[in-house]
Amino acid sequence: MALTAAERMRASRARKRAVKEAEARAAGVKAEQDQAALLPLADLVEKHVELPSAAARGRHRAYLQVLESRFPAPLGRLAAIFAQEPEALSKRLVCTKLEAQRIILDAATRSLPYWHQAQPTAIQMSGAPVAPVQVVISGAVAEQLGLTDESEEDQRVIEGEAA
Repeated sequence: MALTAAERMRASRARKRAVKEAEARAAGVKAEQDQAALLPLADLVEKHVELPSAAARGRHRAYLQVLESRFPAPLGRLAAIFAQEPEALSKRLVCTKLEAQRIILDAATRSLPYWHQAQPTAIQMSGAPVAPVQVVISGAVAEQLGLTDESEEDQRVIEGEAA
């Protein structure tokens, strides 16, 4: 028995609708699995409107312990990257040695503040008056520092009497 064009069209639409519903169900299951995986961490996260109390700080420490037990530390990851040789990293990432060297340099640069304290590169005065500073040292310390053979002109500059 041959189907009419309208019946074939309805059957085609029904098949397409069934495929879309199956994809939607699969996506819903995947979203539920993802949510279930995040649920233990979400239980520990709380939003604080005011300053954290001692109990909140304790919860924060517990949260950090959970994170540290499940995931590697970001600084450890950066250190592992910049400790590698460029040849090994380029093979692992399938890139050129130059790109690997740039990745290593970037990882080292990003981890630098955790290894060394940042030092000021310049002092911007912005029109602020300079405060005079007077350093008083004993004669023995001056001899140790090699400051005893000052000329008379140097002494006038130090005392502010220079012309």
